[in-house]
Amino acid sequence: MDTQMTSVSNHAEAISLSPETMEVKCVNVDDRVLSTIIQRTPYLRRIDLSGCEQVTDESVTKLGTIVSLQEINLSLCGLVTDASCSAFENLLHLRSLSLGWCYLVSDASLESLSRCRELETLLLWSCEKITDVGVISIAAVPKLKRLELPELSAISDIGITALSTQSPHLQRLRLTSLGSLSDAGVLALRSLTQLNFLSICGCANVTETAVNSLRVALPDCDIEYEP
Repeated sequence: MDTQMTSVSNHAEAISLSPETMEVKCVNVDDRVLSTIIQRTPYLRRIDLSGCEQVTDESVTKLGTIVSLQEINLSLCGLVTDASCSAFENLLHLRSLSLGWCYLVSDASLESLSRCRELETLLLWSCEKITDVGVISIAAVPKLKRLELPELSAISDIGITALSTQSPHLQRLRLTSLGSLSDAGVLALRSLTQLNFLSICGCANVTETAVNSLRVALPDCDIEYEP
């Protein structure tokens, strides 16, 4: 079987894909091309759509029919909404999803994704509609290891505390420019003993004192801190 990343940038290349193709890198494709890719690759495991600004829910939702999918990168696909993530909830083998700069994604997406019980990595850069409600939903995913939360969003100690109590396998966590996060939320992370990387940057209500206390509690964790 073909396990190499196959690049597709137009409809002719999409039509020529082998049904055995497992990994596809899309370059500036639109809904028509993506729909063809989906039709041609029933065993697809990984698809990278980063930067494909023309794709919409019309085609992205169809990814939910490829039950073998393990990794989806939708970074910078700004037209994608909660409808697409709703379609992903039946992807039982999904392990990694990037939604960075998908500005229309909200808490409803994380509620849907909480049903993806194999999910390990979720990247949410600039998904500013996400709040504590969404974080609480995704915290319940049992195998979650890496979570990058959106900057400038309404995520507070409530959501971070949910992670500390419900996501024991979390290893990497990004917290950037969260104005509602305080020392209480940061200190709650002491229970995450498997955490090996934590970024806390631009969170105005988090003090260096709290970060230093966390460093003592988690000596094996690389904590990146900028006030």
